[in-house]
Amino acid sequence: MTAELSNMIKGCRQYLPREQEALYRFCYEPMMAVCMRYTQQREQAADLYNQAMLKVLRSIGQFEQKGVFLGWVRRQSGSVWPCALLHASHNLVFLHLFDPLVPVDAAAGWLVGEQGVL
Repeated sequence: MTAELSNMIKGCRQYLPREQEALYRFCYEPMMAVCMRYTQQREQAADLYNQAMLKVLRSIGQFEQKGVFLGWVRRQSGSVWPCALLHASHNLVFLHLFDPLVPVDAAAGWLVGEQGVL
């Protein structure tokens, strides 16, 4: 483990926002690659990553600085399967079932749909 990573972890344990952001950026590429396996849209993968990093930052105090940090991150963040399945069920229900039921009207798009009020 590098001294830079060790300092990031120490800073995260002290709830320093700068160190939390640095750790977020450090883990971004490898974890986003995992999240992109489960969803085809980058925005949804970013949402999965954010949920995983919240779990990591909440439990950073449990890291004993033994072994590989990214392996610990993967274990602590848990499987991204539950989040991916929730996204898939959301897409199925809202995008494939409800959207075809909405009349093609300019006002209807603002009232009903994925981002609107049902």
